[in-house]
Order: sequence, then C-alpha cells, then structure tokens
Amino acid sequence: MAAVASSAEVHEGTRSCVLLNVRGYRAARRDATTATSYTSNGHPIEVSFRAALPPVLSDFYVYCPALQLQEPADYPSMVPKAIAVDGDLFLFRIPIDRVGTMSLTHNDYFVYMARSPPHRPRLDLLPNPSHDTLGDKEIAILSCADGGEQYVVTALRTIPGSKTIHRLHLYRSKPNGEQGRWTSQMVSVEGPLMRDLVCPIPETVHRQVHHVTSKVIRLGTGANGMVGWVDIWRGILLCDVLQESPKLHDMPLPLPAKSNSHRAFLNTTDQYCGDVAVSRDKSFIKYVEMEIVTPKIVSATPPGDCDPDPFLEWLRRRECKDLKRTLVHGRWKATTWRMPIPVTSWDDWCRDCAVESAELSTDNPKAYELLCAVSKESLKEDDDDKAMEAATTTTTRLPLGRLGMAYPAMSIDDDVIYVLTKPVMGNGKAAFLTAVDVRRKKVLAVAKLDSAVFMRYYLAVGISKHFFSAPGNDNFPGIFDPITSFLFKDLGPDPYDSSCFWMLHVQENHLDKLKIMGRSQQEEEEEDVESGKSDAVQQ
Repeated sequence: MAAVASSAEVHEGTRSCVLLNVRGYRAARRDATTATSYTSNGHPIEVSFRAALPPVLSDFYVYCPALQLQEPADYPSMVPKAIAVDGDLFLFRIPIDRVGTMSLTHNDYFVYMARSPPHRPRLDLLPNPSHDTLGDKEIAILSCADGGEQYVVTALRTIPGSKTIHRLHLYRSKPNGEQGRWTSQMVSVEGPLMRDLVCPIPETVHRQVHHVTSKVIRLGTGANGMVGWVDIWRGILLCDVLQESPKLHDMPLPLPAKSNSHRAFLNTTDQYCGDVAVSRDKSFIKYVEMEIVTPKIVSATPPGDCDPDPFLEWLRRRECKDLKRTLVHGRWKATTWRMPIPVTSWDDWCRDCAVESAELSTDNPKAYELLCAVSKESLKEDDDDKAMEAATTTTTRLPLGRLGMAYPAMSIDDDVIYVLTKPVMGNGKAAFLTAVDVRRKKVLAVAKLDSAVFMRYYLAVGISKHFFSAPGNDNFPGIFDPITSFLFKDLGPDPYDSSCFWMLHVQENHLDKLKIMGRSQQEEEEEDVESGKSDAVQQ
C-alpha cells in the first residue's frame, strides 16, 4: 500500500469540525439558531444549538414542556438523541412518552435545517417508519442537490441469516416542507464478499455475523448519494441510495493490528479503539486504529504459601490490610489510514501516519498541568511514595501512561483525533477529551466533560460552518459559545498554537467560572444564590 503525502493545513476560515454531544439538553435556549415545529401529538417544540471548538463539546437543546421533558432524575433516557448530520442537516429523535425510552416507535424524528440569513432555521417532523424499527447507528441523512431544501433519510437493516441481502429504507422529503413518505426495498451485495477474502471469520470464533453497523458515513455530495455503513472491525457496505436500483458494494477496512485481532470477530459495535470518518471535502475516507495496553493497579502477593483454592487465595489477599499496590503504566499507539474517493479497490488503503503515546509532547503548559492533575488520581491507588513524589515533580514528559485513553474520534478537517481520557480506577470521576495531532505527535488541548461515563457519546460533524455562511453577519450573534469565541478571537490560522487556549485547561472550579461567562445575567444571579457566592464573575 502506497504512502500518503501530508495534508494541507486547514485554516480557521475553513475549519468546520465540531464534536456534537449525542445527548441533548432538555431546556430552552432561544437565539438565532432556534427552530420551531410541532410534535406528532400537536405540541410546540423548539431546538437550538450551542457550538464550541473542539475538544469542547457542542450541544443542542430541545424545549417542549408538553412532552414532560423535565423528567425526574430516574428518567435520564427521556433526553433527545442526536442521530446523523450532513452539511446543514441534523437528524435527531425524542421520546414522546415514557414508553419511548424502551421502544423507538414511541419517538418523534425531526430534521433541523440550518439556513443562511435572512432565512430562519427550519424544523421538520418525519413520519414514523412504522413498518420497521431503525437503530440509531443505522441511519444517515443526505442533502440533495437543490440548494439543501430537500433531503433523504436512509437506513440499512441486516437480514438475519443472510450475508448478501439487506433491506434499504428511504425517506424523501417534498418541496415547501411538505411531509414525504418512507419506502423500503431489498438490496444485495454486488460482486464478491471482499471481507471474506481479506479477513474471513474463523469457524471457531463466537462471532458469525457478517456485518454489524457501528456508524454511517456520507461519501458523496448533491446528486451523488453514496453512503457507507461501517462495521468498525470488518468493513464498509457502500451504496448509492439515490439510484433507482441501488446495489451494495463491500469494502474491507485495513487488517486489524495483531493486538486487536481478537476484537475483529467480536459481535459488537463498540468503537473502543477505532473510528472511520470522511474528509470535509469528500476526497478520502479516514480510518484510525488504536492499539491499547490499559494501565492497571496490581497488588503484591502477601507473604506465606498460596492457597490451592483460588477463591480462598483471593479472599486471603482481600483481607490483607498491608497489601502493597502498584500502578503498572499503560501505553497506546494510533495509526491512521486513507482511502481515496471514489472507492475502487481495497489495495487503495494507504497507511498515513502513526504515533505512540510515549512520543507525544505538548507546547501547551496548561494542558500538561491538567493531564498531570488527572494522572494523580491514578496514583492515589499506588502505595509507592516515589511514584507520588515523581508525579508532583515538574517534567516535560506527558503522564499518559497513568491514564486510561480510548474511544478515538477523527476530525473531518485534519490529522487530529479526540481521545477520551480518565484516571485509572476512575469510576465516578471526571472524564476529559484530549486532542492529539497524530502527524505532528503533539497534544493540542484538553477539555473537561460534563459526564463521567467512559464511553463515546459525541459525533465529529461539520454542521457549525453553516452558521457562519455569511462571515461577520450580526444577525447571528452568540451562536458559538462565548467562551470559545473569546478564546479564539484573532488567533490566526491555528488557534491551538496560541497561548490564549490555556483558559480551557484549568482546574474544575475555574472551568465552572468559564462556563458562567456564557450565561445570561439572570442565570449568573441564580447560580450565585444557589452556591452562596457573592463575587461577580468577570470575563
């Protein structure tokens, strides 16, 4: 496989990638991004966005009091769920009652359309595909070649027991916002099953499923309706869904690394160590694979003879109060690949660049300080005083070996991956996103997440650039979060190189203060009353 030249630098004027939080907020946030519509029950509903530059997550807000969105804490699954994005189109669903937390048929599906001034954003309610239940990871949305006013929603369902036959679902919108209808048809894989030739499933392994969709990607633009349903371990099923008689084409991913070969046959859609994306200009497919050795806490064997009974030996070790624990450092390696579009041959996969965690450096001292602070949470489980002392000593080496890092998300603009980061034994502790430039071997930024769950719940999308289709237009104020727009103001082509970015890499209490900068005065006053604070937070 051939080598690939370095990609051109992406300037701020063309930067479009944001990380969209999959779980929406149940709150009102009225601004220039707000679009309104009605639910299937006739209740008014509105949707708004708060965009931020990565690794800070962008959020969307859904407000519909009639659907009882403000549920108690024991109904967290009532929140809206982001599904797919294509250009200025955003597809999401929302449960219309408590049954909707368990059944997708009790959800309303909406398409949000961001439009340039003077047009307001539009929100369309889709008819429910009652003939089938579509999984969130199986659905894509496509903007058609008519200025973006019409679109197609598509999904591919695997037929149990069949390797080559699938069911393709299509929804086509109508002009002037009229509601369209769902159709479905059987489609088959054309030509040989390449994945069975490149990476066949051994008969001895548990997984015997030909394809499990992890995510959907859009390869074409306009009238080119090429969509790819990605199985993160085996390959991509490609289909031009806008053709009258669509056919599927099988394209395997690069062979998994030796350390990941056991995962290639797991019956899972988990993106723990891999991701697939399409470049912003639709010129190539991007694939990243991480080989991960997880850091862990090990306990020294207590003195005395081992008990032949494993349970009794475990119990003896558990009851030993003086048992010494040691942190064994982990490591990881990320490798990226590219495939030119249009896709023709598996041999066109090109190894692009790679980086090992031990090779990474950073020009951002505050990002380094935050990573060190997070790593100390891991060392609290280590009884070695020298390790604790070393953790507090200023060095130039990043403490990534003491952190759990996984779930990479690829930027659509450049060679950056966003890696979920947590301390070892970090259940219930804060999670972070670390921006890593694989080609330059640098940590660019770190941002704290609101959720402590160690799983990927964000999409790398390009919808934010359509909010700025008219640069400098004052009709769209406040669309980008005031924190990040302030930090990146007049920073040049690469905002990550600016020392101003340090404000995103501070301790938790400072992050809370920064978040207040984006609130209204009333929200600030309410927050001050609740927390008992008397100081006013200044920007």
